[in-house]
Amino acid sequence: MPSPIDFNAVKKALNSKTSLQLIDILSFTQDDYDPAAIPIIEEILIERGVPKADIVACENSYGILKTNIENQPEKHQYANFWPRCFNYVIDHIICYGTVSIIAYNVPFTYQQTNLYYGYAFAVYVSYYAIFLGLFNATPGMLIFGLTVVYTKSKKPINFFMGFVRGVFMVLNFITFSIGHLIMLGDKNKQTLVDKMSDTSVVYR
Repeated sequence: MPSPIDFNAVKKALNSKTSLQLIDILSFTQDDYDPAAIPIIEEILIERGVPKADIVACENSYGILKTNIENQPEKHQYANFWPRCFNYVIDHIICYGTVSIIAYNVPFTYQQTNLYYGYAFAVYVSYYAIFLGLFNATPGMLIFGLTVVYTKSKKPINFFMGFVRGVFMVLNFITFSIGHLIMLGDKNKQTLVDKMSDTSVVYR
């Protein structure tokens, strides 16, 4: 008597394949897989945004479906709470350390408090604009394998959006990072900063 199929293990293995590889399996090499795996492949493709009608018709319209998939935005996995939390702490330590060095070398009097805050604002915003513009990730994000993309197109962001996120991050810090908590109940795991800038943090 054959052992029962571990559907979770099968789905995990198939999830590592690209959408085009899964379409190849459905179109040409179904004999190489247990028939019970076919519904799992279809489920994965639907989760990735491939229309059900295209999947059903894949044997007759493989070429069209392949082109459609190639033109679809790349699907990324949204970053979880704790990696983002730790990357935020790391980035804050770097920025705060930079501001502290400036304050140490350029002593500010009480009357120059606003000037100090201006330096701090410039450091934080420049930090995010430069790193997100060049690498689509801050040092903290790079440590945890994260990157920032536009929510709809999933394409890397530019310097201007890095600057925008930097401004929103400063505002988020001023409000004790409450905006980060909404990602716990958001299906796309977006913080308030993400939503305001129409961006998402995903795994590379």
